[in-house]
Amino acid sequence: MQEKVAIIGAGMAGCFMAYCLAKKGYRVDVYEYRADVRKHSYDSGRSFNLTLYYRGIQAMKKAGIWQAVKKHAVVAEGNVAHYQNKDVFDPFDAHGSEILYTVHRNHLNSALLSEIEKMSNVKIHFNTKCVSIDKEQRKIHFQKGADKDIHSVHADIVIG
Repeated sequence: MQEKVAIIGAGMAGCFMAYCLAKKGYRVDVYEYRADVRKHSYDSGRSFNLTLYYRGIQAMKKAGIWQAVKKHAVVAEGNVAHYQNKDVFDPFDAHGSEILYTVHRNHLNSALLSEIEKMSNVKIHFNTKCVSIDKEQRKIHFQKGADKDIHSVHADIVIG
């Protein structure tokens, strides 16, 4: 019997975890309080793109999702400081041996969601708020959308 994993949160970390666990054969349910970011974009309150460094890129390559993410990424060559009379470029890597990428948070999250959605052993539940967890019974209690009724789900492993 496959162990059932419940992941609370369909952000970047939750999606990446779901992807890795599903590849190892776990049945994974991902629960997200918000609507699907691919259909209803939201402002995360953060204006800067994420910079993807070597270790993060290697992790995505090892997991097999780098090509899907790379479609949304832009090569980052360095920073530019803007002064009154001039701009000063500062390369990330003076030796040219490391390539960095930047990606918008919502684009990265969307790419990860699309990848886990393709997996037969992953289910994503949007507009689903975790209201409590019963550790002894291994049950998670949720509210779905505007519905005030609480429904419960059993999971062998809970990650949040």
